[in-house]
Amino acid sequence: MDASRTVFLQKGVNIIDIDTVGEIGLDSVTVGAAKGEEERKPIADIEAEDGFLSGEAELGTDEMTAKHSSGGSYVSGIKAANGSELILEGDGDYTVAGMARYVDLGEAPDKNNLQINVSVPEDGEYKLVVYQSNGELFGKHSYNFQMVERYAVFQVNDGEKKKIVFRNTYSDASFKPQVVTLSLKKGENAIKIYNDNSKIRTNGVLKSGKTEHIPENIDYSVLTNYTPNFDRFVLYPALTGPVFEEESGGDTGHTQNSPGQGGAQINSQTVINQKTDISGSGAAETFPAKGKKYTVGDYQYKILKSSSKMRAVSIVKSLRKNIKRIVIPEKVTIKGRSYFVTKIEAKAFRAAQTAKSVTVHSRRITSVGKQAFSGIWKRAKIKVPPKKLNAYRKLFKNKIGKKMKIVKK
Repeated sequence: MDASRTVFLQKGVNIIDIDTVGEIGLDSVTVGAAKGEEERKPIADIEAEDGFLSGEAELGTDEMTAKHSSGGSYVSGIKAANGSELILEGDGDYTVAGMARYVDLGEAPDKNNLQINVSVPEDGEYKLVVYQSNGELFGKHSYNFQMVERYAVFQVNDGEKKKIVFRNTYSDASFKPQVVTLSLKKGENAIKIYNDNSKIRTNGVLKSGKTEHIPENIDYSVLTNYTPNFDRFVLYPALTGPVFEEESGGDTGHTQNSPGQGGAQINSQTVINQKTDISGSGAAETFPAKGKKYTVGDYQYKILKSSSKMRAVSIVKSLRKNIKRIVIPEKVTIKGRSYFVTKIEAKAFRAAQTAKSVTVHSRRITSVGKQAFSGIWKRAKIKVPPKKLNAYRKLFKNKIGKKMKIVKK
């Protein structure tokens, strides 16, 4: 009798544990890619920047790191809400040099967090593929790299906390996948991610000119805790469907406990691999074609870049003639995926003759076409992100009316 079960496997080495409810004779186990497209499809694929940020959690600003993220943006390492300090000699808690302790600043441990929401079809175990990066070094050494492996707490629906340590990826611009196993309830689930500052670490560096490694010759410091940078989250079920038994034609995972037979829930002919960019096998992702136009809200957009690594659009035109305020978003959602707005096409707002102001939320505009704002009020103010004020003044120069002003929003 042959039996098969669709399961989740991550890239690299996997341990397959086969359990039975009765005695069986196991001849062989064959592992292959799932045949059905639906079996390979994730339940959710979420860009970290599309999550909800609380406290001091924020999007990263490093251009090189953003360039290597899947959607052109990422959530930078989330700092622990409370602090830590060295325990100095003479303190009541002092035992040996170089020790540190947690400092309660009166903040909730989850004050600074990223939350993503997922909906699942049934109660059970799920695999969350977390794309993360971290190139932090701590301390100095003549030949050993002092790499920091950051950790994060994953808390589902404000319930049990699960602390996960993430490997150092040698560079903030190098996002690597790591799998986190979570128990989810049928329907909507809120996954909160933060650093609870529960692990305090110190490092000691020999003072300049000193050669003897004794406490008075060492400068000690305490590590500030952060989560890794987050780029993307992809959710899969740990198991898909029931065990299939070819000879009996049944679809149940258990048989009667008679001699020589057992309800063997085994992984034997068909298993699921992650998407192509994780495991190198399975169905390739499809994206809207470059140049194709889509309507989102009051505007028409054109696809500029469309891949798992980078997705960008230009704003082509306003579809409303009586619009009073033009709003250029940071990103738009097309076919279930986020696309950053990076360009304003020529004469994009020629028909928006009633518009009195423009608000630019996008911090990624790199090109503005000629006469992009030729149709709007000649004294209109163009409000832009404060950090982009100088850059956008140069970029928009000669592309707007002489009496229009670019100001901070």
